[in-house]
Amino acid sequence: MNWVSLPVGDDYYTAKFQSTLRPPNTETYTFYVYQDNGARTIIDGVIRADHYGDGGIVITDSFSMPMNAGQSYPLVIYLYETWGASSIKLYWSTPTIPMQMIPKDYFFYTKKVVSSPYQITVNCPYGYTGSDPSSPTK
Repeated sequence: MNWVSLPVGDDYYTAKFQSTLRPPNTETYTFYVYQDNGARTIIDGVIRADHYGDGGIVITDSFSMPMNAGQSYPLVIYLYETWGASSIKLYWSTPTIPMQMIPKDYFFYTKKVVSSPYQITVNCPYGYTGSDPSSPTK
């Protein structure tokens, strides 16, 4: 996972990343969190690294935990941005996996997003009609 210069605003904001991790192997995973300015990393309901609100320039955390192959582990990361550049990077390693940014294939979101606080308007191309904007008919 790599968030760099999030397009949210220049400074003074927070962001939340929520997903589920499903590791490929049963072994002890070491996680590395590189953050600017601060972050709180929660895996399986436990705060594993916590520099939320510290406002440091670049903070690096690492922690280890045993994980089972294919088991789902809820992941939540809160990013805290004060000023300057913002980024957060999440890596892992094991005795059999060299340190790497966690590949996207191991992130899952278990709940379907069913609504948005924003109103969305879809306009069919000229000459098309239909009540289902994903498949207008002519």
